[in-house]
Amino acid sequence: MVATRTFRTKPIKGKLEGLILFEKESLVVNNIRIDISEIQSIELSVGDFMGELYRYNHRSPNLNGVASNGTNNWIEYCLKNGVNNKIFFRKEFEAQHETIYPFLKTLIKRNILTLEQVLTIIDFESEYNIQCFKDSLNK
Repeated sequence: MVATRTFRTKPIKGKLEGLILFEKESLVVNNIRIDISEIQSIELSVGDFMGELYRYNHRSPNLNGVASNGTNNWIEYCLKNGVNNKIFFRKEFEAQHETIYPFLKTLIKRNILTLEQVLTIIDFESEYNIQCFKDSLNK
């Protein structure tokens, strides 16, 4: 007997609501614009995307979904006025994280995040990509 698994997407627990935009000088959460100058601290994770295949141990059977729903991404920020917020969001495709590069560059220039922190957030695939990002900071 041979068992196969068709590629399925892990179901979402809850529902997706709202919109988050990463702009060069601001963060927009559900049409509320937050200027970067209002941000005291920020943490960010952007590694997961819709359809990303999970790496399961192939020695043991696993009948759970094998593709990500892309919602294991989050931003947590603290504003200077004391407001704290943590938001989970979906990446629709693998390279979508590139759209937040201008936002991250501004955070570096304003000393909210360090270059090392950003390099941890964005797991660049090669030294060449890291160098291109570093070079773009000077433009």
